[in-house]
Amino acid sequence: MAGAVAVRTGLDPDGLEVRVCAMSLAGGLLEASRYWAEHGRGDDLADLVDRALDVFEHGLPTA
Repeated sequence: MAGAVAVRTGLDPDGLEVRVCAMSLAGGLLEASRYWAEHGRGDDLADLVDRALDVFEHGLPTA
């Protein structure tokens, strides 16, 4: 994933910022799948992934 981030940004794939970004994405996708499994697999997993990526892109929604 760091390689893809590096290609899109022109940054070093082994740079700290790229690695943090890549691992943040990986963690968000992991949490989306865990949430899906913990809640009985009733929600659409693709929708949950979209929600996770929205948080990454826009930050937390306000209450």
